[in-house]
Amino acid sequence: MITITSVRIVYLRAFGERIVDRFRWSAENGYTATVDNLAVAANLLTYPRPDFALSPDEPLLSSYTAEEIVQAVIDQALSGSAATDSPALEKPRRKHKTIED
Repeated sequence: MITITSVRIVYLRAFGERIVDRFRWSAENGYTATVDNLAVAANLLTYPRPDFALSPDEPLLSSYTAEEIVQAVIDQALSGSAATDSPALEKPRRKHKTIED
């Protein structure tokens, strides 16, 4: 199993500035950021509209395929072995009590 603590992610649309969580993509950083919150990384890399991808300079690509890395990011984010302070992977909370409560 690949142990991942961060991944380099490129913003493919390369226009303006994009901020997700505490991560920023802009012309200043070549639209590439190191994302160390694997829950955020998993969401970016699996979003239905392909706005983000692993950066070609991601060091893990020298040993693993992009598919293997993305799967490891997803697995670790869902297992809780990653920083999961992102609301994207939290269980939904009920806002109101139901009659069963």
